[in-house]
Amino acid sequence: EFSLFGKLTITAIYFAFWVFLMFPNWFLPIGRPGIALGGGLSMVVVRYVLLVLGHGPSFDAPKVIILEPLFLLFGLMLTTIYLEKMERGGLFDKLRDSLDDPVNWKRSAKIMLMSTIGSAAVMNDSVVLIFSGVVVDLCVRHKVANSLPYLLSLATTANTGSALTMTGNPQNILIVSLAYDDISWTEFLMNMVIPVTAASIINAVMLFLYYSGELFPGSS
Repeated sequence: EFSLFGKLTITAIYFAFWVFLMFPNWFLPIGRPGIALGGGLSMVVVRYVLLVLGHGPSFDAPKVIILEPLFLLFGLMLTTIYLEKMERGGLFDKLRDSLDDPVNWKRSAKIMLMSTIGSAAVMNDSVVLIFSGVVVDLCVRHKVANSLPYLLSLATTANTGSALTMTGNPQNILIVSLAYDDISWTEFLMNMVIPVTAASIINAVMLFLYYSGELFPGSS
């Protein structure tokens, strides 16, 4: 068990790195992945120091690492790289044309639908990383004065859509890896259909209302 000093030390480190993750430019410009890696390494070192000083229990780092989320993230990074290279084959041009629409709100709705389905099938980070350029190109093509409605259509639905499947985001795969034998892929999907659908509808309505001037030009 941890001593009082050990508990305070662990709590301080967790709190500090969570602050760094929320505000990654405050400390060092190394980005959230670098901060997360630094936090993990720091915790391993501190736990060993606490063990030597008698302020903490024994700690076997390899046994507490959950490998499934790491495998998922590595595979999705490879997928993202291949998708980016497929841009040379005209994949993004076809996608851009499929999302294009002369009516602003319809274009936004298509982006929401694409982002929701894509983030559930792949992962929200990959969808936003890959398709943000497509959305910006659409904004440039139509010479929109404010691109925020369309970028928010992509970003917000990527978050809501990713909750639909266990591979939609790292948090879901972590939950499933802890209860791997208790829940299946289809069971997870069926349990999340209603809340994800409700969240998607609420998100779309809020975006349409807040940016009604841009998405519904000429309306009162």
